Amino acid sequence: EKAFQKLNRPYDLVIYPTDRDDLANAVLCWKDRGHEGTNSRPTESTPNGLSIDFSKTNVIYKMHGSIDRIQPRLDSFVITEEDYVDFLSRLITRGAIPAQIMECFSRRRFLFLGYGLNDWNLRVVLRNLRSVLPAKSQAAPPGNGDPLADLHPDANAANAKSWAIQYQPSDLETALWRARRVDIYDQDVNVFAERLRQIAPTLPSAEDSV
Repeated sequence: EKAFQKLNRPYDLVIYPTDRDDLANAVLCWKDRGHEGTNSRPTESTPNGLSIDFSKTNVIYKMHGSIDRIQPRLDSFVITEEDYVDFLSRLITRGAIPAQIMECFSRRRFLFLGYGLNDWNLRVVLRNLRSVLPAKSQAAPPGNGDPLADLHPDANAANAKSWAIQYQPSDLETALWRARRVDIYDQDVNVFAERLRQIAPTLPSAEDSV
C-alpha cells in the first residue's frame, strides 16, 4: 500500500475481516484508495457480491486481515492456530475469497515470496486454490534457470506457470511445490527483490503484460 501511495497509483483495497464475528460473511472494500485518502470508510459486501473492474484499477487483497492504523477498530488478522482453523473453515466453504477474485485467479500467474510449504495452513490454502490455478504442461527442474528471466510475461507463456522464491527449500518442500504446478527457485528473497528492482525499468508496463 505504501508503495502504491508513494507512486501515486490508485488502488482498491479489499480485506477479509478474519476475526470479526459481526463481519464473518463479508469483505471490506475501499474504492479508489489512492484518490480518497486513508480516512475513507470501507463498504461492506458479501464475498460473492463484490464488484471490481480489474481492467481499470489495481487491487490489493488481504485474505488474512490487516492492521488499520487510522481506524484501529477495523483491525482484523490471523495470528493463532485457532484463527487459522476458523479462517480455513470459511475458505473451504468459499466464504473467505470473493468469487470475482477466485475467477481472476484462473487467468493469472502467481509469485510466492518467502513462503514455505512446511506450514500446513498454506498447503490447505493452495489445495483450495488448485481448482482455479492455471494448468501448465511441465515444471522446470527445481532451482535451475534464472527466475527473473522466467518471470518475463513472454517467457513460457503457453505453460502459464507460477513461481516460488524460497531460500534453501527441503526436498519435501520442493516436491510439494512441484506437485502444485509451481516452479521453485532456491534464492534469498532479499537478493531476488534487489535484482528485480534493478531490472524493473526494462520490464513491460502493466498495460502490456495484462
